[in-house]
Amino acid sequence: MSNKLVKYNNNPQLNAKYPNYSVNMGMGLHIGWAIEGAIGSNFKIDASYLSPNVNISARLMAATKQFGVNILLTYTFFNFLFNENL
Repeated sequence: MSNKLVKYNNNPQLNAKYPNYSVNMGMGLHIGWAIEGAIGSNFKIDASYLSPNVNISARLMAATKQFGVNILLTYTFFNFLFNENL
């Protein structure tokens, strides 16, 4: 946990306003190609990523809630960590 988050976590005003609040984040990790595109207007531009691989990551992220875990990864990602012959 970062020092900044510890300060927020121990802030008595925030704890009084939001009792028992906690942050739970889920991550889905996969590896593969993707296409990046700019979406927005003249005032704000965001990046969007499209591919079946991005969809797999998004589904894994959603599944973290179902399985009650913080991280899920595919065998393809796991294998890439130890073998760079993808």
